[in-house]
Amino acid sequence: MKEMLIILFILSLIVLLILSGWLVWQSVKRFIPIRNLEPMIKAAARQLSLSEDMVRDFYTDNPILKEAESHAGRKICFFRGYGAYANGKRVMLSTSFMYECLAFSTLREGNTYLYYTVMHECAHLKYDGRCRYRLMPTSKAKFYNWISEVRADFSAAEGQHERVANAILLVKRAASVNIPKRLIKDDHHHPSWVRRIQYLNEFNMFAPDLWKKIAHDCGYHITLDDIAKINATNSKGNLERSRRA
Repeated sequence: MKEMLIILFILSLIVLLILSGWLVWQSVKRFIPIRNLEPMIKAAARQLSLSEDMVRDFYTDNPILKEAESHAGRKICFFRGYGAYANGKRVMLSTSFMYECLAFSTLREGNTYLYYTVMHECAHLKYDGRCRYRLMPTSKAKFYNWISEVRADFSAAEGQHERVANAILLVKRAASVNIPKRLIKDDHHHPSWVRRIQYLNEFNMFAPDLWKKIAHDCGYHITLDDIAKINATNSKGNLERSRRA
């Protein structure tokens, strides 16, 4: 009996180590750019019934990507996993995100969403820095998290709110098990895509009227101090943009 318990303990320890290693790898691989794009290109072409040449051009010779790279001032790279993010040197786009862009009914729609996402992630870096989420389970923390997301949306849209909102809605209807929840469900860090599309379509500017609407949706009472803080953050980002220009 004692030997059996020892064996079970050792097996449990091995499973725990394997699981820990897998979790570490899932985190680490987000920072490792893919050097050989060919397997990813062939897989996407096969799954979406597209020509390999068309998919290859979308990744490696896409004028929208080049324009976004030039505008962002950062190199665009790809990684295995989900989502997108920007750091000091790169904009990292995941294989699953690029798959979503390719799944659009037209290349123009996919490229609109692609450009929007690059600019959205760079806006986070410009206005919020690398640690942008507030984790405290309060309405104030939720409000500031939503402000961060919506500000990045408006910065990325650059006045083309309706077109960007439509592109977002289309891509979020693409085939993915998580999309229905993301479309309609708010969380502590992000308003739902339905709300974000509403904000883009109903407000022309990222201004106090919109901030009050976001505060109401978060169940938070916005103060003059909050408005001053948001204005200060906006000014910081605009100053950085003027310096880079």
